[in-house]
Amino acid sequence: MKKLAERYNVVFFITTGIKRTAEKREECIPIASDLKNPNGLADFSNEVLILYRPYYYDANAEKDIMEIISAKQFGCCCVAIRLYYNASTGRIFDKYKGTV
Repeated sequence: MKKLAERYNVVFFITTGIKRTAEKREECIPIASDLKNPNGLADFSNEVLILYRPYYYDANAEKDIMEIISAKQFGCCCVAIRLYYNASTGRIFDKYKGTV
């Protein structure tokens, strides 16, 4: 798939689950090695993004916050972007710019 993406200049989005190992850590923040990827998709991808909702693991956290964690990014450091999340609608938005 990576060769196809490069050849035709397209992007592939692949979703996968997270192993329960993240829940055993104190902060429960998932990392790339927590991905359930039997085919090694994280190894062959240029970028890996993980959606993380702190409230799911900590009842004291803000309910409307979601972080997009860049667990692997080609040619750049890994970062986290904090966005607002409406659980009832599933919409993700930037508080200052509106819907993403």
